Amino acid sequence: MKKYLKIGFLIYAVTQLSACSISQLTTRVAMPLIDGGFTAMNMESDLQLAGSALPANISLVEGMLINDPGNETLQLYAAQAYYGYAFGFIEDHDPAVQQSSMNAVINMQNRFYWTTESMNKSSMVN
Repeated sequence: MKKYLKIGFLIYAVTQLSACSISQLTTRVAMPLIDGGFTAMNMESDLQLAGSALPANISLVEGMLINDPGNETLQLYAAQAYYGYAFGFIEDHDPAVQQSSMNAVINMQNRFYWTTESMNKSSMVN
């Protein structure tokens, strides 16, 4: 019984002393998977597959950034994903589709920015 109490206390102490939430720890543990995913996406030879997959990858990175807004690697990945999607797949279309898609990308960026900013402000208050 004492062994379980010691292990439980150790786990509690590590999580409390690291000043990270469980969601931040989970995000940081998942970073090698994200690194591999972005490497694979950059090596993808099927452009139709890459273009179809990028919106989902952008949403994944946005979600991870909500959990860990100060993660500079994720911020870089988000910027690369937005840039790659906008200029790799949207600018080649006709102007109506291009404007509509660019507006969608801008809306996604604005949503991400304001969500991150509000999370940063709320963490500063606490």
